[in-house]
Amino acid sequence: MLFRSAQEFKNQNALVIGGSRGIGELAVKLLVAGGAKVAFSYFRGKEDALRISSEIREEGMSVDYLQYDATHPKNISAGFRKVNAIYYFSSPSIFVSKKKRYGHENFLNFTDHYLKGFYLTVLPFLNHNKKISFYYPSSTALNERVEDMIEYTAAK
Repeated sequence: MLFRSAQEFKNQNALVIGGSRGIGELAVKLLVAGGAKVAFSYFRGKEDALRISSEIREEGMSVDYLQYDATHPKNISAGFRKVNAIYYFSSPSIFVSKKKRYGHENFLNFTDHYLKGFYLTVLPFLNHNKKISFYYPSSTALNERVEDMIEYTAAK
């Protein structure tokens, strides 16, 4: 059983950063199916956002979406004052290293998403939300040595 009840997330007003693909897309669908009010962001995947929104609406549920660049974050907290959960899935392409050599440009790209982007995205929410949860998943690449992922591992 996926949920203990169909309303597992009914008390959540969730914002999913990077919700148009991969694990972020799955999180959007699970949260909506569990009764959460959800808005999600996409960066380049407007077609993906439209598809996800359409799939959810076909099931009689609703979701909102917006274009957002986590590497150049803007304050979006004013439009989402009731958000009490932020799921952060913003990520560049992960498998970019070649020949087991460190690439500083790749490292900076990862830190733009995982450090600067996360910090600047959530900071405004801390100023006006008394209780907010943050979900910031990662991968097994941090627990296991994965070849050709030096920059990713260092940034995480």
